Amino acid sequence: MLLPLLLLPLPLRAADPVQPLELRGEVFTTLYTIKVLPGAAGVTTDAVAGVVDAMTQRVNAHLSRYVPGSELDRFNKHGAGQPFPLSVDLRAMLDMSREVHALSGGAFDPTVAPLVRLWGFNDGEPLDHEPAPDLLASTRALVGLDKVTSPQPDVAVKAVEGLELDLSGIAKGYAVDLVAEGLDALGATSYMVEIGGEVRCRGEGPGGGPWRIGVQSPTDEGGIQRVLGINNLSVATSGDYRNGYVVDGKYISHTIDPATGRPVAHGLASTTVLDPSCARADALATALTVLGPEKALALCDRLGIGAYFIVHDGTRLRYSESQAFARLTATPAAPTSTQPTPAAPFWVFLIGGAVFLLAVVLLSIGGILGKRTPLKRHCSEVMCEVSPEGERRQCSCCSQHSAKGGSKEG
Repeated sequence: MLLPLLLLPLPLRAADPVQPLELRGEVFTTLYTIKVLPGAAGVTTDAVAGVVDAMTQRVNAHLSRYVPGSELDRFNKHGAGQPFPLSVDLRAMLDMSREVHALSGGAFDPTVAPLVRLWGFNDGEPLDHEPAPDLLASTRALVGLDKVTSPQPDVAVKAVEGLELDLSGIAKGYAVDLVAEGLDALGATSYMVEIGGEVRCRGEGPGGGPWRIGVQSPTDEGGIQRVLGINNLSVATSGDYRNGYVVDGKYISHTIDPATGRPVAHGLASTTVLDPSCARADALATALTVLGPEKALALCDRLGIGAYFIVHDGTRLRYSESQAFARLTATPAAPTSTQPTPAAPFWVFLIGGAVFLLAVVLLSIGGILGKRTPLKRHCSEVMCEVSPEGERRQCSCCSQHSAKGGSKEG
């Protein structure tokens, strides 16, 4: 009659992680990863691959600077003062660029392409010396989002000849959003889409709870600086540690400040932004990187933007985050059981203790009588230590290593 009481205090085993459908590949000269948890009948490998193909064709046709004859390529070659009809995609990128441009006081400006090329990035030639002041001034005259007007919502007009749009600071995030929309249409309710480091998550991760997204350290060693728990949000990071070189003894970042026409010179190494829209997070990360750590943090706190900053401070790194950042993310906890374990009444422990003492007495008697009964692994593992990763370590009762429990998400 007492034996069933031994089972009551035991915690429930964590649920095994659901294996997601996973797709990896290359697009826009970068890598992508898509993970979708099963559930909807329409979510198949072929269907997800079809979503990626449709997105790729759409972005290349409308937003790529490098595809000859794309809509953006034609706009950049279009004459000043002449109306240019906009597709849904190019109009959306222009509208969002104007929004982030206004929010950031002009720090985000997709017309900065001539300056980026002048400083030796994209299709420009690396420099041996800084540009001459007169050349820098004449190039700056081609830059400014206010020089692109829209007399009608689906039309754009360039005010100066030579003005160009470069959407590399927003288009990758937009591509993530397009894939997410495609997965929604398939009926997917839990997924993670990552293209070149820009991420959007929906629903829960494979082990339950939030998706685990790592912020990479801006050091030569790399590695993960911080792990974020993300539900129904996008994450975008901008930094100075992936693309730059030294000119005249100074490090030249690929991030150009439209206000000065020069590469940014502050110590902000990495900016991570959270937002429902990956395109907006992408653009905001670029804008905040231009502004620098102090101005960026002040802007985020004023506007309620969730952002995390890694700053070079001499020979070390320092970290800061906006007030909204902690509200929008959670540090992933160790895997737990899928249902709460009910607290056992006090009398259960009293009876359990009595039974335990009785068992010890019986085992002692058995040992005295020469009939030893070893404690086997089936000791219910009530004293197994559980690591933060969800791994049960050596059982102190049976001195055996039990199987791993819980889950680990990538």
